[in-house]
Amino acid sequence: MASLLQGSCSSTRPAVHSLGVSLDGGTSGSISFSSQLHNLSFKSFERRCHVQRLRMGTLVRAESISKQVEVDLSLSPRVNSVKPSRTVAITDHATALVQAGVPVIRLAAGEPDFDTPTVISEAGINAIREGYTRYTPNAGTMELRTAICHKLNEENGLTYTPDQILVSNGAKQSCLQAVLAVCSPGDEHVGSYMTREGGKAGVPLLEEGVFLVNKDITVGISQEVSLQDYSSCDPDGLFPECKCHRFDVFKIDNLFICHPFPPWYSKSVLKAKFSVKPSTEEIRCFIIPAPFYVSYPEMARLADATPVILPTLISNNFILDPEVLKSTINEKSRLLILCSPSNPTGSVYPKKLLEEIANIVAKHPRLLVISDEIYEHIIYAPAIHTSFASLPGMWDRTLTVNGFSKTFAMTGWRLGYLAGPKHFVAACGKIQSQATSGASSISQKAGVTALGLGCCGGGVVSMMVKAFEERRNFLVQSFRELGGVKISEPQGAFYLFLDFSSYYGAEAEGYGIIKDSESLCKYLLDKAQVALVPGSAFGDDKCIRISYAASMSTLQTAMERIKGAIVHLKAAVPN
Repeated sequence: MASLLQGSCSSTRPAVHSLGVSLDGGTSGSISFSSQLHNLSFKSFERRCHVQRLRMGTLVRAESISKQVEVDLSLSPRVNSVKPSRTVAITDHATALVQAGVPVIRLAAGEPDFDTPTVISEAGINAIREGYTRYTPNAGTMELRTAICHKLNEENGLTYTPDQILVSNGAKQSCLQAVLAVCSPGDEHVGSYMTREGGKAGVPLLEEGVFLVNKDITVGISQEVSLQDYSSCDPDGLFPECKCHRFDVFKIDNLFICHPFPPWYSKSVLKAKFSVKPSTEEIRCFIIPAPFYVSYPEMARLADATPVILPTLISNNFILDPEVLKSTINEKSRLLILCSPSNPTGSVYPKKLLEEIANIVAKHPRLLVISDEIYEHIIYAPAIHTSFASLPGMWDRTLTVNGFSKTFAMTGWRLGYLAGPKHFVAACGKIQSQATSGASSISQKAGVTALGLGCCGGGVVSMMVKAFEERRNFLVQSFRELGGVKISEPQGAFYLFLDFSSYYGAEAEGYGIIKDSESLCKYLLDKAQVALVPGSAFGDDKCIRISYAASMSTLQTAMERIKGAIVHLKAAVPN
C-alpha cells in the first residue's frame, strides 16, 4: 500500500484500478485511482474518500425517500363538512380577472368603497409612531372596552361592564366563538366509530370517525334505524330492544354515518342489514332564517351543531314569521341567530316583530340568541334599528355582535366585538386566548377614535349612508324598469337581493340554459363582465345578491351591462 501511495492523482486516469471501500451503514462502493499515484498525501486520499461517501450517501437517501409511504392527505370530517365562502371565492376570482386585464365590475364583496375616515387612520398611524405595537389583553384594551360600553348604553340602551365585552378580529370571529362556546355535546350530532362490513363490529377503522350503515338510507336528523337481519358471534343474540332506535344520519365523503352508534354495536355483530325511516320529529339546534349570511351554517358545522334553515318570503320582505319559529323550536333548540339590518337582503326587523320573537324565545329556557348588528348604522328612514338584548327579558339570553368594518369602512383593520352575560363572554374569551389572542393594538387605538366621532358615527358616517341610499334608489328603479325581477326594497345595509327566477329556463346563445342563480351569475360574469353572488350561497336559489358599495358611475355602467345581457333572456319571462 505504501508504494501505491507514492504516485500522484491523475484526472485523465490512463489506467484505472478499483479499491473496495466499506461506506457508512455497510453500503458497499468503490473508489478509483490512477495506476501512477505520485506524491499523493494521506489527507488528499481521505478527502477523496469523504467526497465519495457523501455522494453515495445522497444516493442511498434519495432511494430511501422514494420508497417511503405516501403522506396521508385525509382531513377532519368536521372540515370536510364545511363549504368554502362563496362570496370570498367569487370576489377572489373577479379580482384575478381584473389583474389579468379583464374589465370586470366587482359587485360581489360586502365592503364599503369608501376609505377609512382620515381621523381614524391618523389614530392608527399615531399608535405606530408612539410605539403602541405590542400585545394587548386578550379581551381588548380597557380603553376600547370602556368606549364600547358607553356606545352600547348611549345608542342601544344596553348596560354592560368592560368584563362583559370581548374585542376580536372582526364580527365573524365573534359569531363563530359564540357558536363554539354555547353548543354542547348534547346539541351536536357526530359519528363515533366505523366498522368493516362483514367484519367483527367493535373494531374501528378510525380512532375517531363514523359508524358505517348501508347506502340505501335517508340523510336527516333523528331517523329511525332498524336492524333487519344480522349474524352474530354472540350466542345469546341481540336484545330485542336494540333492534330499533333513533339516530342522526349524515353523509360525509360518501360515507353514511349514524350517531350515537347503535346499542347493538357492542354485541359482536358480524354482518347486518339496516333500514332507515325518516323521523316525524326533528332535532333542531341552530336556527338560521334564510336568506342568511353565507358563514352562519358553516359556523354551525364547525361547532358540530345542526343548522336548521327557516325560509322567509320576498313578499314578506324576507322577515322571519314568528309562527314558523314557534313551530320549529323544541327542547333541543340552542341558538337562534338574527341579522338586522340583514346581509344579504337589507331587511330590518321592526321592533314589534322582534317583541313577538322575544316572547317565543322566553318560553324556551335553553334557547339563546345571537344578534348580529354589524350593519346597524347603515339604515334608511323610516326604518329604525332595535337591539334584541334591549327587549324585556332578553339581556340574559342575547349575545350581541358588532364591529367597525361596515359603519366606519374599516374592513382591513379587522376589529369586532361581542357583548353579553359575563359567563358566556368569558367562555368565548377562553377560545380566543387559544386561537388568535387579542386584536391588533393599532386597530384598537383606531377603534377608540371611531367610537368618539359621535352618535351613530357622526357626520362622516351619515355622509356614507346618504350615498348608499342614493345608490339603492338608482338600482331599485333600474331593475323595476327591467321587468321580470321581483324586488324587496332594502331598508339597510348595501345589498339588493333580487328574484330573477323568471329568467330561469332561458337559453342564451352560445352559453346554454340558465337553470339557477349560479348559472345566471356565471352568464353575467361572462357576458356582462359583472361579478355578482348567486342566491344559493345565501339559502335562496331564486335570487342573486348585488352589492352597491361602489361609486354611482360604476353602478351605472354595471346596470347598462346587465341590461344588455339580460335582454337576450327575456324569452323566458312570462308576458
